[in-house]
Amino acid sequence: MNSELSRETVACRLSSPRPRGEAVRSAAHGSTGPGPSGADTACDRIRRRLTELRQAFDEEVRWTPPIDQKPGESFLLLSVAGEAYAYPLRRLMEVTPPLAIVPVPNVPEKILGIMNYRGEIRTVIDLRRVLGIPGDPDQTNCRILVTRDLPVQTALLVDEVNGIAEWAQDQLAPVPATVPDGRARFLTGRILNKGRPVFVLDPKRLVTEER
Repeated sequence: MNSELSRETVACRLSSPRPRGEAVRSAAHGSTGPGPSGADTACDRIRRRLTELRQAFDEEVRWTPPIDQKPGESFLLLSVAGEAYAYPLRRLMEVTPPLAIVPVPNVPEKILGIMNYRGEIRTVIDLRRVLGIPGDPDQTNCRILVTRDLPVQTALLVDEVNGIAEWAQDQLAPVPATVPDGRARFLTGRILNKGRPVFVLDPKRLVTEER
């Protein structure tokens, strides 16, 4: 694969316009015009392959579980203790692997500590603790959600990030009465994805309210 790409890349570079003297010599030998050459064909193959790779990358990044979607608000899909949640993208700055977290004494239970994010000090909140879910996330798949446009500069620790989805407002249903009150207060609605509930998170309440 690498050798083939190298040969085609070299051929592509060689297909640049020839010096005038060479063009004159070609004309003198009866050349009628710059017809397609092997180098041109190699360049076309490279361009097509790059286009395919870009499309495949976009599809992989934006892959979401099958769902009947309508134009609406975009959400980041994530998991906490095996339960599915959605976080509004408009309140998200970046998703990162876990960074160094410095514990801070005498803070609410939901706060893991603070971290340095691009020179900013961010308060790190454990989403499990906010929602009243026991246990710790799997360090292999957990991620940090860096929030934006909220009253407090925070970051959320979640178990896993699964993709992106877009839902219209009329697709959201109220939070079921079976969800504990201590958890329901941090949710704005629910949507069914292939029969599985996905709970929509309220970013402002997550960072400003206690259980």
